Amino acid sequence: MVRDGVKTYGEIQSEALGNNAVLNNLALVKRIALHLKARVPDVIELDDMIQVGTIGLMEAVKSFRSDEGVEFDFFAKTRIKGAILDEVRRLSSLPRSAISNIKAHNEAIKTLNNKLGREPRNSEVADHLGISLDQFEHEREHANRFQTIPEENVSALSERADDRAHSLDPQDSVQDNEVRSMLAEEIKSLPERDQLVLSLYYEKELHLKEIGAIIGVNESRVSQILSATAKKLRATIHKKIG
Repeated sequence: MVRDGVKTYGEIQSEALGNNAVLNNLALVKRIALHLKARVPDVIELDDMIQVGTIGLMEAVKSFRSDEGVEFDFFAKTRIKGAILDEVRRLSSLPRSAISNIKAHNEAIKTLNNKLGREPRNSEVADHLGISLDQFEHEREHANRFQTIPEENVSALSERADDRAHSLDPQDSVQDNEVRSMLAEEIKSLPERDQLVLSLYYEKELHLKEIGAIIGVNESRVSQILSATAKKLRATIHKKIG
C-alpha cells in the first residue's frame, strides 16, 4: 500500500523520463526560437521566446501519447511554436508603452533573480527601476488588461463547429469494413498536422480553441482544416467506391 504523498517507483521513473525528454530537446526550443525571431514583430526578446518555448516543450512532454500515431518530434515542435506565437500575439496587442514597461520589468526581475537567488518582491523590482511600488503595480495591471489574444471576433459557430459539416462518423458514412479500411489508409496518407487535428477533434474531443493552441493557429483556421480534410476524404472514398 502506498502512503499518501509518497511517490511510487513508476511515478518517479515517469517523472525522470519526462525531465530527460525536456533536457534532450532544449536545443530544439532554441532552434525554433531563432527561426521565429526574424519572422515575428519585434515585441519579445530571444531569451523570453526560449523561456516560453520551454514551457511549451514541458506541456508537450506531459500531454504526449505515443499511441496516437504522431511522432513526438512533430508534436513537440507544434507545441513549442504554438506557445511562442501565442506570446507574440499577446504582446503584439499591447500598446508600445506597455511593451516597453514589460521589457523593463522582465529585465529587472532577471537581474534581481540572479543577484538575490530568488524571485524578487514587487517592492524590490520597483526600487531597482527607480519608481514607486504604486507605479510599478499600475504598469503591471495596465499590461495585464491586454493579455487576451484578440480573437474575440471569431464566430460562435466556429467555436462550436458544425458537426454535420465535419462529420466523419463511420456509423453514418461507412457501411462496411472495406470502406473503413479505405478511410483508415487515406487518413494515414494525410499530412501529419491534419492527422493530428483529426485525432484531437474526433478522438480526444478537444474544442477548436484547444486544438488551435496546440498547432499554433486560431479557431477559424482549425475549422477550415477540419472541413477541407473531411471534404477531401469524402471525395476520395466516393471516387474509389464509384
